[in-house]
Amino acid sequence: MINVMFWNANIRNHENVDEDKCINIDNVIAAIALEYNCDIIVLAEYDLDVRNICKKLEANDIFFSSRDVIGNTHIKIIARNFLKSEIIRDSSRYAIYDFEWGNVHFMLAGVHFPSKLHDEDRQELIGRQLVDDILDSEKRLKHNNTIIVGDFNANPFENVMISFGYMHAIYDSEIVEKKKVRKCCDMTRQFLYNPMWNLFGDDNLPKGSYYCDTGGVKNLYWNIFDQVLISPNVVKSYIRESMKIITSIKDYKLLDREGIPDKVSYSDHLPLFFSFEENLL
Repeated sequence: MINVMFWNANIRNHENVDEDKCINIDNVIAAIALEYNCDIIVLAEYDLDVRNICKKLEANDIFFSSRDVIGNTHIKIIARNFLKSEIIRDSSRYAIYDFEWGNVHFMLAGVHFPSKLHDEDRQELIGRQLVDDILDSEKRLKHNNTIIVGDFNANPFENVMISFGYMHAIYDSEIVEKKKVRKCCDMTRQFLYNPMWNLFGDDNLPKGSYYCDTGGVKNLYWNIFDQVLISPNVVKSYIRESMKIITSIKDYKLLDREGIPDKVSYSDHLPLFFSFEENLL
């Protein structure tokens, strides 16, 4: 089993961020890694040294190392030492890795899309670039065991997530696994499965991974910008009951008194956790 966490930690220009908040963020990441037995940790907006997290885990006899990047990216990844990895592609908004454990290979992309509040077209351009790079990487690696995780700055039902020309991610795992691809306008595109649809609605707590009271004409309050997308080959190995939006860990409460993410002490986003069975790939 491979256990993965993602968090948009919201630590940018950390020289201007309260030191206690930086310490809190690192402590929460280490606590989640220990509690959930994480193998891969994907971070966005984390302008700190990941070696601090590795040292905290090493003190508990759990050994992680930072994974290489090519250029300047918003994404940082650390993983257990037994997992081999190779950086395949990266940009300022995503990084694509091929991971190897024994004879098993899987590709994992960490993403942080730009906000559509500033430029929606730019968000869709990054989505198109990511899809093209993933397709090229799958051809190079000769496998389609692909997982994409990160902050898409869009909800699962928005255009960049569901459109044929972008992520093409839907909520029906049966269709994704059986059909695998769809044709439109004389083109063929692979489906992706988005399990985050299952976490919408007030029957679920928390009600999303990101809270924002925009005051605009359209205002959802709770959003699920932080998502996991899974290729058809990985659907069968994804462990459905593993998916969690984490609100607390040990003594760390990530929600404030009003029940929304505590961005003063921690982040305005909540962490994600999920697992998949590598022996089914």
